[in-house]
Amino acid sequence: MNSQDAGGRSLPILQLPAKHEDPVCGMMVVPEKAAGKIEHAGKTYYFCSKSCVERFSQDPGKFLATSSTAGVEHSPPPAGPRAIEDTAAAASRAAPGEKKIRYTCPMHPEVVQVGPGICPICGMALEPMDIFAEVEADPEYHAMLLRFWVSAALSLPVLVFSMIGESFDVPLLPNVRNGI
Repeated sequence: MNSQDAGGRSLPILQLPAKHEDPVCGMMVVPEKAAGKIEHAGKTYYFCSKSCVERFSQDPGKFLATSSTAGVEHSPPPAGPRAIEDTAAAASRAAPGEKKIRYTCPMHPEVVQVGPGICPICGMALEPMDIFAEVEADPEYHAMLLRFWVSAALSLPVLVFSMIGESFDVPLLPNVRNGI
């Protein structure tokens, strides 16, 4: 299927503007809507925000080196102002001997990074995308397990008192008894 009508003319509605990747955060930027641009080593780089422009201008080599060594294949990001792909920054934080397992947000699949973390859009914990054999310690699971056992220990006396309290003739006001 092509983007021409029966007369052979090009249909401008089907043509999407070219997008360039912000080397700092990985967001795809339309050059006409870019917050800034910098020429470095004969190439023009476009940025999504002024803070990305400032960070890149301080140390361009840092961001250009990490984007080429990420080691993770990039899928085409979805269109939208909040499309974020943080694989390059997370890959630079990972130690060289570690396995690089990609994680993504269940609600925002455009958010992808190497290693566990939280989604910058909604704050949810990221889930692993890659299949791996070893089972890692999950801090979220351990925190939830601790909360479960603490709440079970605190609710057990209330449960016991409400079930067998009347058999011991404990004098309680009706309002207190209804509350338990």
